[in-house]
Formats: sequence, C-alpha cells, structure tokens
Amino acid sequence: MQRKRQDRVRELIKRELGEILRRELSVNQVGIVSITDVDLSPDLRHARIFLSFVGTPSQRETATQMVESYRLRFQSMLAQSVILKYAPQLRFET
Repeated sequence: MQRKRQDRVRELIKRELGEILRRELSVNQVGIVSITDVDLSPDLRHARIFLSFVGTPSQRETATQMVESYRLRFQSMLAQSVILKYAPQLRFET
C-alpha cells in the first residue's frame, strides 16, 4: 500500500515541478529543462529530482546554477501546489 502512494506522490511531484520549471525558467536563457525522474524517501520528506537539459553547454551551465539558486523558491511553490503533510526537501541531480 505504501509503495502505491509513494508512486502517486512521485508522479504528482514530477508533473507539478515540471510546470513550475517551465513557468519560471526562460527557454532563451537556459534551453529546455525536463524532469526525467523523482526519487522519494520512504517518509516522503526528501526528493531527489533528476534533470535533463537540451541546449548549448553555456545554457546547461546557466540552468544548473539557476535551479540550484532557486531551489528553496521551487520547494515553496511545490508546497503550495501539492498538499502533503510535509513538503519534501528538494535536491536536484543532473
């Protein structure tokens, strides 16, 4: 039962965070950033977000820096759109 819930939450986070990244990051500045996978801890308090990039190497570098610098903002926006007891702490991986 727990695994089924974790899968649903993982897909929800992937979809909502993808929309947040699409809205907040300019394609001209960072290229295309997409979420390939989300790995959640069993207690749903930590999430590793796996990203992929399409664009030039300089856009990739800019995207990586922007995602890391806006991590808390994205976490807050995700907490507002996904109602969970605890908002997961995000960690981005490329």
